Amino acid sequence: GIGLGVYHPAGFSTEYDLVHSIYGEQKYASDACLTKVLFGLGWKMTDQISIGLAMGPAYSKVAFDEPYTFQTGPLQGVTALLDLEGDDWAFAWNLGAQWRISSNTTLGVAYRYEDKFHMSGEADLDTTGYPLPVTDPTAHYDVDFDFTWPQSLGVGITHRFKDDHRISAEVKWIDWSSAFDKVTFK
Repeated sequence: GIGLGVYHPAGFSTEYDLVHSIYGEQKYASDACLTKVLFGLGWKMTDQISIGLAMGPAYSKVAFDEPYTFQTGPLQGVTALLDLEGDDWAFAWNLGAQWRISSNTTLGVAYRYEDKFHMSGEADLDTTGYPLPVTDPTAHYDVDFDFTWPQSLGVGITHRFKDDHRISAEVKWIDWSSAFDKVTFK
């Protein structure tokens, strides 16, 4: 079998209004999305076993709007208001398999490879209100940064009863520890 799917498997969005020690009440926001267009191929190897592969382009966008404290360099320790956006396209793929244990019970496994993006975008910084000896406290930058959505592995089982009811269970491992502990801007 063949197929085409457009889906949004991951994303996050948060927004807070918090009081900053230098800038007063500020918006802290971070948004990220992952969208995929995958072409799928499935093969029924036997009456009990099927496998599938999906691959295609993936798009991701990341945005931050918040006070940012420089960690290194001559501005180390200086806090600025940051408005940053970046996006990129990458290649994505998934694998899956199904084992029909009996006419009523099916076991499945699915693996989604990590999605690595080299984001490009823009960042605006504003240090107005911070005691720096500069004539213009604002700056505009072109930025690059790497962003990785995690790989995952899921295993599920379902059993169908004769009265059209079913019971299912799934266990999913998502490798957040290898995805992003930090985002380095260049």
